[in-house]
Amino acid sequence: MTLRSNHLASACDPILSNVGHSETTIALADGRSMDVCFRFPPNIEEIARVFPQAKVLAPDHCPIFTVGRCLYNPGRGDIPKWLLAHELEHTAQQGQSPDQWWKKYLAEPTFRFDAELAAHQAEYKMLRKLERNPDKRSAEAQAIARRLSGPLYNNMVSFSDALQMIRQ
Repeated sequence: MTLRSNHLASACDPILSNVGHSETTIALADGRSMDVCFRFPPNIEEIARVFPQAKVLAPDHCPIFTVGRCLYNPGRGDIPKWLLAHELEHTAQQGQSPDQWWKKYLAEPTFRFDAELAAHQAEYKMLRKLERNPDKRSAEAQAIARRLSGPLYNNMVSFSDALQMIRQ
């Protein structure tokens, strides 16, 4: 699950923008594709219960969720390349068992943190590739580290540790 950060969204062109009301497919560079579904994932109630602070059902939020090869984008917002990199990492983690992965992700904070660390690292790697300005890259890394070290992921690491971890 990824919550959008407005300043990061401007860091690169979206892979999908101004999306309409019909569902679509994103063609990936490696020949694969990913469906974009403009609704909440089937397990949204459980996600909302585990993450009440994320307000995933609030109309002004635009969370993104990946279940298998479907990127759930209920807010129909832009999907920047950095966000797609994050969610593709989750797709790889889920493999052939996305439902089992989600059950474990929601039930086990350590598993969730490890999954998010890898996804945040993929996100940062993409941002570094796209953003050449070192000051902006630094600000982006700090925003990612703040999210990873924050309450959404149970404050499991300090900000400085998260910053170091995403840069690995």
